[in-house]
Amino acid sequence: MTASSASPARPARRRNAEATKARLMAAGEDLFAAHGFTGTTLDAIAEKAEANKAMVRYYFGDKDGLYTAIIEAIIDDVLARLKAELAQPVDPVADMGDFIEVFARAIISRPGFPRMILRDYLDGEIMTREGPARKLRNFMETTRRFYEAGHAKGRFRAVDPHMLHLSIVGSAIFFSVTRRIRTAISTHQGMADFEIEAAPFTRHLRDLMLSGITSTQD
Repeated sequence: MTASSASPARPARRRNAEATKARLMAAGEDLFAAHGFTGTTLDAIAEKAEANKAMVRYYFGDKDGLYTAIIEAIIDDVLARLKAELAQPVDPVADMGDFIEVFARAIISRPGFPRMILRDYLDGEIMTREGPARKLRNFMETTRRFYEAGHAKGRFRAVDPHMLHLSIVGSAIFFSVTRRIRTAISTHQGMADFEIEAAPFTRHLRDLMLSGITSTQD
């Protein structure tokens, strides 16, 4: 077999490998979000991904490796979105508002992510995985950076940046994980005010957080 005849097969194999990894990660995200880490089996992941269970071990080492890869990929996606959507600093209050809105919207747009994170926090496991823990700290440091830029200019009153971060993340996660029950209440009990879309909510969260931290002299 000549080199020229063998070379087209390599890109095809790479594409197939990438497609298999993507299917395993998508299946894992759905199942981990629905059933948690312990309640999700490699057999279930392989079946949903239409792949051989051995492929999980081949690409990710084990179930924990797959879980970690999914969490890290989602965090990287959110961080990339923040970098792409946030403009160069102009006004610290507006900049913080943009960050809150984009960050909350990015979390809500991946419904599996809040469920996985919430389950991990409840089980006390998330910070034992060094890769995801390190990336999650980037979220906190980004919140701190935007807050401190405004505080240094006297635009924000003194608050604990960590508490501010928890307020933003907690609100976004709660909105995401309660979406189905709100829809059910709206549909079956006629309480239309329970049906809240993401865009109005993230704008409301932006206004609420800013009103809480903005200096009274501003």
